[in-house]
Formats: sequence, C-alpha cells, structure tokens
Amino acid sequence: MKNSLVVKEDEQGELYIELPDELMEEMGWDENTELVWTVYDDGKIGLRKERMIQVTKRDGTREPLDINKFHKVALHACEGLSGVSVSDLEIKTHIQFYDKIKSTDIQETLIKAAAELITEEAPNYQYVAGRLINYNLRKEVYGQYEPISLITHCLLYTSPSPRD
Repeated sequence: MKNSLVVKEDEQGELYIELPDELMEEMGWDENTELVWTVYDDGKIGLRKERMIQVTKRDGTREPLDINKFHKVALHACEGLSGVSVSDLEIKTHIQFYDKIKSTDIQETLIKAAAELITEEAPNYQYVAGRLINYNLRKEVYGQYEPISLITHCLLYTSPSPRD
C-alpha cells in the first residue's frame, strides 16, 4: 500500500504529518497507536506499529510492559540496606522480556537474582530476597501489595449463618 502525505509545520515549528482516517482504519491504528518510522536511503519514509511487549498479570489480564514497575520493585527491595545495589540486582536477573511474559516469572527471576548475590561480603542481599518473597506472597494472597483491612476481610469472607 502506497500513500503520499504532506509534511506540515505547527506554530512552534515542529514538523508533522496527518494520517487520513481511511489509512488509520485500514491499518488498525488509532490516536493511541505508537508508530515507528524509518527513513530509507531513497528518502522514502516507512511507518509501522510499535510492537508493545505485554505482561500477563496474575489474574490473566495483560498490560504493556512497564520497566519502571520492575525498577520500582527492585528499588523498594533494596531500600535502606547497606552493601546492596539496585543496578547489580537488575543486571543479575539477565531478564529477557518477551511478549506475554508472566508477572510471576519476572518476580521469581528477581528473587533468584537476589539469592545468587548473597555472599559473605554482601549478606544484606538475604533481606532483599526476603522482601521480594514477601512482595510476591502479598500479591498472591491479597491480589495487591497492601493487605485489605480487617473489616473488608470480614465482610468479604463471612456470611450470615443459615440458621439466621
């Protein structure tokens, strides 16, 4: 499919192109679609949809990979501990993100990396591993990091007696 488009300039001097609605619909794109463009040697420009890596969450839903979440969990696990490094933990994971990776696989990889970093010189990685295990258990039990309140628990998991 070939289309010619006109390059336009906005008030700030930024260049842009408007994609016709017919083209957007034909390609399955919308205003939220991230596009990657390639400039070829002959001066032509190619556009393609950016392939987003999806993470499969514990409940089976999928969401785009957010590297900041990965970093935030590692940062939280190392917070306040001497002799540990967030970057060393992240590097040690050797994680290869792939489409539909399970969030539990990411978590397990972080736990294993922390355990492998425990040495006589860096014993505090045992606490990093422990925090990561705790995080994993909370997500599994509560479906979130923070536990639900006692009153919410009682309302959710108790029912009136059949004799009432």
